[in-house]
Amino acid sequence: MRNFVVRLLLVLLCLAPAAASAQYGYGSRPLTSKLNITSSSVLKTTNGVLVTFNVTTAGSAGAIYDSATSGTAANLIAVIPATVGTYTMQFPFFIGLLVVPGASQVVSVSYQ
Repeated sequence: MRNFVVRLLLVLLCLAPAAASAQYGYGSRPLTSKLNITSSSVLKTTNGVLVTFNVTTAGSAGAIYDSATSGTAANLIAVIPATVGTYTMQFPFFIGLLVVPGASQVVSVSYQ
C-alpha cells in the first residue's frame, strides 16, 4: 500500500502544471520599443536581439545594421522594405542596433 501511495504522489507531481516564467526570446531581457524613427538612429550600443520592425509609412528602402555608431553602415542585419508591414526577426546583434530608414520612411522597432 505504501508503494502505491508513493507512486501515486510521484505521478501527480509529474502531471501538476509548473509555473510559467515570462519568456522574452533572449534570456530575461525586457522588450524595448522605439516608435516613429525617421532618421538614422542608434537604438542600442550593446548586444541584444532585433525582435520586430514595422514600416508605418512607406518610402524608399532602408536598412538595419549591427553597429553602435550612426556613421557605420556595416554588418547588415535586414533591409527595411519600401512597403508598409510588420516583419518579425528574432535576430541577434552583437555590437549595437542601428536603424537607417529610407527617404520618407517611418519605422518602429522592438528589440531586447
